[in-house]
Amino acid sequence: MKHISKLLIIVVSVFLIGYILEVVIDNLKLNNPDLVEHSLEILSELFSAFVAFSIFTITWHAYTKSRDNHS
Repeated sequence: MKHISKLLIIVVSVFLIGYILEVVIDNLKLNNPDLVEHSLEILSELFSAFVAFSIFTITWHAYTKSRDNHS
């Protein structure tokens, strides 16, 4: 049950962050369309760096938990 609640919290937080970003981007489009393109480019680059760091962290954590000393 504990793992399901953690997964649910992660899914809901990612959904809310995406929704908030969509609302902010829609509001920015009305004011300055060039700013939106630039901010989307920066966000996409930051997202790829975040995904890479997340994969590294998960791998590091899994390796320390499941290391076999006999092999």
